[in-house]
Amino acid sequence: MPSCRQFLRRLEPWVPPWWFNSILLGLLAILFSVTGVPFDGVTHGPHGLCVHPPSQHVAGRDDLNVTFLDLHLTPSLCDFSEGYYEARAKFRKAAAAAGADLSRLSVVPGHDYTMDIAVVPGTGPGLTVHTSGVHGVEGYAGSAIQISALREMAKRSPECTTILVHAVNPYGMAHYRRFNEHNVDLNRNALDRDGWAEVLSRDPNLAGYDDFDSVFNPRHPPSWLYANLVLWLRMPLMLARFGLTHMKAAMVSGQYHIPSGIFYGGTQLEPSHALLTEFMQENGYLNMSVPITWIDVHTGLGQSGKDTLLLPRSAQYSRDHVHSVFPEAESVQGMVASGDGDDVSAGYQLTRGTQDGYYALLSSGSKPIFAVQEFGTVSPMVVARAMVLENMAFHHDAVKQPVWAEYTRDAFYVRTREWKQQVLKRGLAVLFRSIRRSAELAKE
Repeated sequence: MPSCRQFLRRLEPWVPPWWFNSILLGLLAILFSVTGVPFDGVTHGPHGLCVHPPSQHVAGRDDLNVTFLDLHLTPSLCDFSEGYYEARAKFRKAAAAAGADLSRLSVVPGHDYTMDIAVVPGTGPGLTVHTSGVHGVEGYAGSAIQISALREMAKRSPECTTILVHAVNPYGMAHYRRFNEHNVDLNRNALDRDGWAEVLSRDPNLAGYDDFDSVFNPRHPPSWLYANLVLWLRMPLMLARFGLTHMKAAMVSGQYHIPSGIFYGGTQLEPSHALLTEFMQENGYLNMSVPITWIDVHTGLGQSGKDTLLLPRSAQYSRDHVHSVFPEAESVQGMVASGDGDDVSAGYQLTRGTQDGYYALLSSGSKPIFAVQEFGTVSPMVVARAMVLENMAFHHDAVKQPVWAEYTRDAFYVRTREWKQQVLKRGLAVLFRSIRRSAELAKE
């Protein structure tokens, strides 16, 4: 009598291959387009698939009595993209139309992966910075927000200088990876000298990462059987043994001793951060004494389509104050919170090397607010599973990595009309309130 493993292996050849599923999805897309129902939330128009809705405000570019928050904006789902190069082209086009000073920083030498920075001059003092794509595949939400904002800035100037940083991790965004070309998590890598001394000398299993190493980092290529049966069995067993908060803390706290593992923070500052730091310092943006508001967009945690503002442990303002500045945000949480259960901030007490905390320490700006705007996507288990499978392919089956990267794409980028509308609505509200905040404080 065959064993259970042998029986499952005999079943595997009968499982539809990935290309069959792709053909099926393609046929469904054609069906929806023929019947006039949008397949992925794209707006259909008479001259093509995508059209931008007209603005409901007709004031001129220099109408200083009206701010972005006064406009009845109609964001376009066309500002979302399906790939990094499409997103970058849209960003560059929108930046040029807005009269922005555009810089292109090559992140991976010899390859066409760039971090693009658009600086839009404001009508008054103050500084707002908005970053996307620190976690690569998560960048499609932030990219759409930036492109939509630039289209509005082409009609009227922002109230203060606004810097939009597109695709901090362009390699990860291009390949639907959360980590970069060196498998480094850039949001565990932003550390100064003292920070590096701390993380490289601490107990590697401080947050319990090694307890889950066999689940987080299997040393073999992924397979349909592993993805759809074995991993789904192993993860609940680990949860039952250690608990959700322990497992999440072990994962999100980061680690600095397994270079091929998920949430690896590296051993030195990665090129993306080095280039962005150099750009900000050389242009004097980190030395400005004006009020600064910095928003870094991420996806993956929380209720789908809803946003949480996460404050670094160095935050100078209370959560209640930040929520009063950004009333549209679903919630505001601190990274030092001892939250449990469904709290987005739960488990981050030992996390180091986050981008917002790093630039908050480097900046001389007055009355600073540095925050992560995190948009929920799918369940935490689905997100974790996707990261594990894609990372297995990246290290053990590079040829098929694009196939497994679709798991991370779908986990961090929910391509539905409802989710996209929520991201644009909430993302633009936070960005434009950031601009207003910096501008108004600069006048005091």
